Amino acid sequence: MSLFGPPNIEKLKSRNDVLGLIKALQYKRNTSVRRAAAEALGQIRNVRAVEPLVDALKDNQYEVWAEAARALVQIRDAKAVEPLVAMLKGNRGREAAKALGQIGDVRAVKPLITALQDEDSLMRDYAADALGQIGDSQAIEPLRAALNDKIGTVWQAAAKALGKIGDTGVIESFVKTLKQRDLEWATAEALGIILEHVVAKVATDDLHVIAAQVDDIRYETEWFEVQQETIQRKVVTVDYSKARALAQQELIRRGVKV
Repeated sequence: MSLFGPPNIEKLKSRNDVLGLIKALQYKRNTSVRRAAAEALGQIRNVRAVEPLVDALKDNQYEVWAEAARALVQIRDAKAVEPLVAMLKGNRGREAAKALGQIGDVRAVKPLITALQDEDSLMRDYAADALGQIGDSQAIEPLRAALNDKIGTVWQAAAKALGKIGDTGVIESFVKTLKQRDLEWATAEALGIILEHVVAKVATDDLHVIAAQVDDIRYETEWFEVQQETIQRKVVTVDYSKARALAQQELIRRGVKV
């Protein structure tokens, strides 16, 4: 490290100078230097950098602590999990959830399940995605509940997570709903998302029910129009094409007549 200027991160990285990069990570005069040092430490993946990177999670600058979180993901050391879990409760929770999902340690499952109830819809979105990446069965029921979230990105993330975990039980409940022709648009889209991941595990009888739904489902909805003080009604069409196509393709693959 130079005595007369900022540390040369490229030189330090080329020499695999972990101690030099750790010192650069604490260089208060320049945010970009700290960010670059965190990035380099992640690329080198030396466990000596874990504790300094954990300390860097407290940096005031977003670009530094977010890069430190990404570096910890690359190193994948167990010591990073608890500090990242602690971050879930603060305004840095989204990046922490993202990092925990990528690390994949099951110790993060229960805190991430709690985060599914966060007031911030983006936090719920990130938590659902992380749970899908970890793939632990403890998350199935909370993720099923998250399919009822009013925010589209959240229930879509929950559907993808259930698909990654391999939850076929939720498909069975969807099929029962489909038989009653009570499948709302959100459920239909979630069915397609989950089916994309687990179609090979779904019972043939359930696939027949899904594939046999030829027409898109239509249902009437209503709401109160405040300005006109009247009840408004309209017919909503459920786009069912993805789920139907996946079921038909899987039946053909099994040699079953569609």
